[in-house]
Amino acid sequence: MLFKNSLLLLFLSSLTMATSAQTFVGSWRVALETPGGELPFYLEIYEEGAILMAALLNGEEQLVTADISIEKETLIIYSSVFHSALTINLDSTGRALTG
Repeated sequence: MLFKNSLLLLFLSSLTMATSAQTFVGSWRVALETPGGELPFYLEIYEEGAILMAALLNGEEQLVTADISIEKETLIIYSSVFHSALTINLDSTGRALTG
């Protein structure tokens, strides 16, 4: 699974409803548009105590990080492994992410 700064986040759609319109916690299906075609993976956002965590899952591969920030309604997940970040917005319904 390769992340590049040039990847365009095409769409994110919910596998399960987020717990509210103000939270990103939940399981999400993600698809990035890349020069080689669509790159699908799953994103789990969860709380571990008071810390918000993100797990990016692609088959056997799993990347877990707490390097996350929230600015208003935008979630930013930083990846030092891939030298990039996913910038995600929760839509008004709380059922889909865009970015």
